[in-house]
Amino acid sequence: MVAGVGVNVDARNISKIDDASYFRIYYGNTFKVIKNDLDGKSYLLIQSNSKMAAKTKYCTPRIKSFVIPLANFSLDVNYFPGLLLLLGLMESLKGITSERIASPCLLKLYNEGQLQMLNKSEPQQFSQYTAHFISSNTNQQTQSCNYVTFVPIGEQTPLQRAEWIKYLGVFANVEMRANEIYDVVKNNYMCLVNSTARKNLKPIVAWMEFNDGVWTFTKDAYKLKYIEDAGGENLDESINKITYNISTIEDQEQLHAILCTVDVLIDGTLTPDPIGYNSTMFLQNLNIEDQSCFAFISHESVWRHDKRLSTDLALDWFDGAVSQPQLVLADLIEILFPTGKPVSKMTQKRLIFSVLPLMASALLIAAIFIVFNLCVKTPLYSSNVQNYSSTKQFSLLIGILTRADNYDRRHFLRLIYGNQSPPFAQIDIKFVLCNLTKQEQRVLISLEILRFNDIIILNCFENMNSGKTYTYFSSLPQILSQPYDYVMKADDDVFLRLLPLALSLQPLPRLDLYYGFVVPCQSMDPFVTYMSGMGFVLSWDLVEWIADSDIPRNDIFGPEDKLVGRWLDAGQKARNRFSNKPTMYDFPGTNGRCSHELIPDTIAVHRLKRWDQWLAVIRYFNLTKVLESSKLYHGLDF
Repeated sequence: MVAGVGVNVDARNISKIDDASYFRIYYGNTFKVIKNDLDGKSYLLIQSNSKMAAKTKYCTPRIKSFVIPLANFSLDVNYFPGLLLLLGLMESLKGITSERIASPCLLKLYNEGQLQMLNKSEPQQFSQYTAHFISSNTNQQTQSCNYVTFVPIGEQTPLQRAEWIKYLGVFANVEMRANEIYDVVKNNYMCLVNSTARKNLKPIVAWMEFNDGVWTFTKDAYKLKYIEDAGGENLDESINKITYNISTIEDQEQLHAILCTVDVLIDGTLTPDPIGYNSTMFLQNLNIEDQSCFAFISHESVWRHDKRLSTDLALDWFDGAVSQPQLVLADLIEILFPTGKPVSKMTQKRLIFSVLPLMASALLIAAIFIVFNLCVKTPLYSSNVQNYSSTKQFSLLIGILTRADNYDRRHFLRLIYGNQSPPFAQIDIKFVLCNLTKQEQRVLISLEILRFNDIIILNCFENMNSGKTYTYFSSLPQILSQPYDYVMKADDDVFLRLLPLALSLQPLPRLDLYYGFVVPCQSMDPFVTYMSGMGFVLSWDLVEWIADSDIPRNDIFGPEDKLVGRWLDAGQKARNRFSNKPTMYDFPGTNGRCSHELIPDTIAVHRLKRWDQWLAVIRYFNLTKVLESSKLYHGLDF
């Protein structure tokens, strides 16, 4: 809900709350109001360049005022840094109340002396900051005028919690950035939800914890929602109680009987020694001797959410799972429907939800304590590569199908993609041609290969619907020196944003995957037909299948992108299908319902046939923003 928008408000920098239940934002000409339903307060945020800023100050039980953007702030919440990182606000954070934090970036700033350690018992220390963010509404009488309650964990679903990034964005006047980040998170999350919708088998999941001799099944709504969205089934509501005292024979027998119906168990037991909490301790806590009844034990499907810790064993679960729930969901889907992805790769750059089996070795357990230097200062899908871990987590080959004589287009595309390089993914771009037919081509393309080494010449004649796509995919296992995790086929009239593309692939399965823009345009069902030829992705196992199977080999003539969908259906392949709408689309006004206006979280824009269309795209996404002003560049418009 957005209300009270005045004529001087930039409509692009307004946050509309779509999912969160417990806060609302209202806009005036020179001020904003956040109404927080969890603490019952309204926060009046006054723009620093307005006349109100110097004259207005409120500090009552019902309303507090702040001048924005905040000059600095402190915090004592443990699920805050991830959102700050995504918004690029770490430089404004000046004080924290605990060393037990999992964020490696926060720890780095603290160890370098850029953060002050504050004593919670001395609240006067917080008064030096413009705002102090807290996680509870207790001791109202002791709260200073600069206290702000920030409680995303009061929400009931993962996406509701993640949308609190907009709450923070309002304090820094970065609503546009917050909106873009949340849209990416939500789109990826919903894409994963849709991927499990067609699965008939729903594994039974028990999410439980042990404390003082008692096992308790979770009733946390957001955990139950995670299981449901991952395609699992929570324990039957008919279970008459959720707590079981293991020292009581009757409770123990009832608990064991229930667990015999469970396929996957997630153990949320809090422990001061996560490394020492192993399978032996888990079985002792359950008092299990005969393991034959329990499928989750025989299948080694017991999991914990403490993979991501800092060196002092601070848990990242509350921070990371709030800021990027799509990564948590991706891990859960892999747990419930395994594709063979290695445990060490189950979570990506931000190791949010541990997928460490309790049966794993001590060496593997020790290996999870890896601290990444992730001091992000730009949005989730910024092209600023220094903000990401340098670890290559997957590889992608993008083959741009083009013609030999299209020299200008290839040189232009090299300029477009040369400055895009997501450091957490190895992305190689090759231009795919059929056999050369002219001496001029052989000479000039040889020079291109010597200079750029980005050409693939297939043994085929140049064509549109007579097998070039089949030859491309079927040749790769024979001509490449090593496989890729994913292979993409793309047109030469499409603009790809490599970082959003990589981020969207990051949580997806590495096997049996078919990803793109599903046809027809109005459909959101990735299984309905096939993916548009603008750009679709196949996992490497499907590329190998195309090379080996008679199904595609005997069906290569016709609309080639449509044929790919037909091959996969005929072979009962591509169980994991993802259509990434609306982030992939045709240029505005070029193709009816397949077209829409340019949007910030774009992955692909298709049908760029004219230079004015390319120019519009380059300007919209500000591809030249990293170019610094120089006396050498007279007249360039920065």
